[in-house]
Amino acid sequence: MSGAATCDAGSLFHGDVSAYRKSPAYRPDWVGAGRPLKIITQGLKTKTRNVSLKQGSILFKKSRVRLKASRVRLKASRVRLKASRVRLKTSRVRLKTSRVRLKTSRVRFKTSRVRLKTSRVRLNKKGRCIMKDTTSPFSSFGQGKITHDNLFNIQGNFVNVSVANQVAWGIPAPAVAELVAERAIYEPLYHKSQNKNTRTRADVAAHKLAAERYLKKLRLFWNKWIENGDMPAEEKLLLGGALLDAELTPRGKINDVPYVKLTGIGGGDVRVRVSVEEDQTKSSMHPLADGVECRYILVPKGEMPPDGQKNAKTSVVSKKALFIISCGDEQAGETFWGFFRWVNLTRPDNSGQWSNSLKVVIS
Repeated sequence: MSGAATCDAGSLFHGDVSAYRKSPAYRPDWVGAGRPLKIITQGLKTKTRNVSLKQGSILFKKSRVRLKASRVRLKASRVRLKASRVRLKTSRVRLKTSRVRLKTSRVRFKTSRVRLKTSRVRLNKKGRCIMKDTTSPFSSFGQGKITHDNLFNIQGNFVNVSVANQVAWGIPAPAVAELVAERAIYEPLYHKSQNKNTRTRADVAAHKLAAERYLKKLRLFWNKWIENGDMPAEEKLLLGGALLDAELTPRGKINDVPYVKLTGIGGGDVRVRVSVEEDQTKSSMHPLADGVECRYILVPKGEMPPDGQKNAKTSVVSKKALFIISCGDEQAGETFWGFFRWVNLTRPDNSGQWSNSLKVVIS
């Protein structure tokens, strides 16, 4: 219609109510005065509310994500706390283990001394306990390790002297005759095995078996007829034995400090090599020491080293000059600070002085 006021959605959107009322499209019975504007306003409020709800849900989701992240961090901190507690328990167990080993080594040393004293006691023919005064020429204590050449050089004189003095020493003739018969079997096999140009594997094997059997009979002969005999010690020396000291010689004070080389070998282990002389080509133990004692502490990177061995709480005693200290894989990257000394387990006052601090990075 020309000349009539029109009302479209745009005019209604901008609130042109008067134009709408003048329009032929105006229907009072349907909307009433002012209702279209109210309806549009309510729609806008509804859309705004929906947008606010969406923003609130987004913020809520973000807060849930942050809550989950905080829970994950809390669980990680708890795991680290448990790991630190496990390391603390492990260090305590190692400390207890080292103390037990120290006590065990002391007990073993005392036991060995008792066995040494007991081994020097023997029974004479009357059943009385008397101290041993000589060692057997066929024992490792008297002559060192018995080799085939040592056995051949010793046995000839031993059999000859036993034959010459069997009556004076009260040794039965069958016992001496058995020894002479074993000698007659052993010596030809020894000479045959020494010729490298003509010997065979069978000759070497036969000599080895004969030597083992002969050595066993020589030791039995000594233990039964010589060691427990009543002949003087000077006469026993004719057989090649050695005199024993009447009393054990006490060890003196250790005045030396061990020379130590530390090496990180991976896996949380540290290899320790000690020697009595600096720059020595091989490991060695002090003759007056029962072992070497190490007190150490593990220091994290960036922290200060210990002032002295008193601050190093973990202690290890080794009877070997080359040994390994296990610190654990979890200690990788930390610094091993150690103090070392020669130790006398029987008389700790005779132990040596502590060395200066030595360090190595655990790998």
